Amino acid sequence: MSDEPYWSGGSARDEDYYDRDDPRDDARAEGAALRLIVVPDDASVWIDGAFRGVARGLVRLAPGRHEVEVVRPGFRTATREIAVHPGTTASLRIELERP
Repeated sequence: MSDEPYWSGGSARDEDYYDRDDPRDDARAEGAALRLIVVPDDASVWIDGAFRGVARGLVRLAPGRHEVEVVRPGFRTATREIAVHPGTTASLRIELERP
């Protein structure tokens, strides 16, 4: 193993990683979004199996059907399916229940 720093011969912007399409870019271009209202509002949100943060505010999505899963310790997990359309903002309210 060499002590020399790695040099790829180009800048980080040149790497293939940055050239991959991000599916969330479609949502920005199309304007599809989901407004989440979750009680309690510090629950974790997973959309289509990908962690999207805590349940506060607006989530940009590609148009189409999506599975929304809301998880918080001490509460039952809630799963809903929702469709979002280009140029619209869908709303989804979920109140988690205690077991």
